[in-house]
Formats: sequence, C-alpha cells, structure tokens
Amino acid sequence: MQVNEIDIGRLQRLAAWRPQGTPVTSVYVDLDPTGFATAPARATQISSLLADAEHAAERLAAGHAGRASARRDVEALRAFFAGADFEPKGAHGLAVFCSTDAGLFEVLRLPEPVEPAAVVDERPWLEPLIGHERARRCLALVSRRTLRAFADDRDGPLLEQADLADDVHGRHDQGGWSQSRYQRGIEHEVDEHLKRCAEALLALLHRTRYDVLAIGATPELYGRVEAALDPRVRERLIGRFDVDVEQANADEAL
Repeated sequence: MQVNEIDIGRLQRLAAWRPQGTPVTSVYVDLDPTGFATAPARATQISSLLADAEHAAERLAAGHAGRASARRDVEALRAFFAGADFEPKGAHGLAVFCSTDAGLFEVLRLPEPVEPAAVVDERPWLEPLIGHERARRCLALVSRRTLRAFADDRDGPLLEQADLADDVHGRHDQGGWSQSRYQRGIEHEVDEHLKRCAEALLALLHRTRYDVLAIGATPELYGRVEAALDPRVRERLIGRFDVDVEQANADEAL
C-alpha cells in the first residue's frame, strides 16, 4: 500500500515555522524501489545526505549559535535513520525536518520519489513538496513597482490572477540633503506599493484559497514584502525565489 503523509495542515504548519536563531535541517530521501529497494542502497544514500548536512552545518559562520544546533540535528537524524522509527515500507520518498533545539522533528512519507537533498536553513525547506497535488499554490512576483501573481485554477494549471503596477519614482543622483529627502519619498512610495501588493494577495487568498505561497523578489525587497503581508497570507509563506519578475511566465516561475 502506497503511503502519503503530507496534507495541507502539515504544510502550512511547517511553512509558518520560524525558530529564532535556530536553523532547521531538511533531508529528502529517495525511496524509489527501482533504485533503493535494498537496505544497503538506502544506507549509502542516507550516509551521503548526512555528510552533506554536516558540511552545511560547518559552513555556518564560526561562533554562530546555529552551528552547534545544526550538529545536534545531524546526530538526531543519524539516530532516527538507524532506529526502528525509520520505516520506508510503502513510501517512495521521505522528508524529515529537524530543529532539535527548537523542538521540531517532523517526518513525512511521500507517495512519489524525490531528489535526495540535505539543506540547513532558517526554516524548513519545502520546495520539493510544493508540486504535490493536494497543495494549491500561489507564486507572487514582486518588484518595487509591480506585482504579478499566479495561482492554481480550480480546474486547471497556474494562471496569472493578479497584476498591478504603481507609479514609483526611480533613484537619482542629486547628492546632499535633497537626495536624502527624495530617497525617503521614494521608499515611502515603495512601502505603499507593497501594502497594495499585500492587499491583492489577501484578496486572491479569499478568491482561490491557495495553501502555499512563494515570493519571487530580490533579497533586499523580500523582507519588506513579508512584513507587509496579512497574517493569514504570511502563514502560507514558504520563502523566496529568484525570477525575472516582469517577464517570466507561469511555467518559468514554477
């Protein structure tokens, strides 16, 4: 019997997970029976993934509190995969999210194979799960003056369902006090634009009932977008991705 332990409630809870200063180690294991039917094959893959997780932990800044936390995550994962709780039967993939110091240890057995991966980040890495048929998706492409949002249609593929543009002035090089005042005015216009984006995404949530949200934006802008979101939208947010905000179509964004 094929196992599927993913549901919208679990996705939303993981997407909303924000441990303060404590990283999350996400591990995806491919259990496709055509390649990993035997215990030795699975063990080799898992050993490689845990080594990747260890290397990711060591890449955190020296003295960073998260480095020791991520090391403890690796040890907890190693104990899990060596113990009786690791049950691959009936699953074609496995996702494990571990943040030992923050009290997170979540295991999802999946009905389809996944690309093996180990990621240490500030929140659970959910990207491989987003294409799952039970999750309605919204991809919001946000710049300092535009918003384009793609969402799953009730009976079909991703469609562009929101599009707005605001008249935000560009930067200039006058210099001195006048430039500083001008720049503050521009940033206020950007904040007003992001407020409109947040309102549009809330309206889209009411209309399409999307379950997960990913935002295409620059790293500099992303935090401001997240801060502007209504809590009902923010709890569906899984993170940021790079994209040509004004030109990408739905397939390219996805």
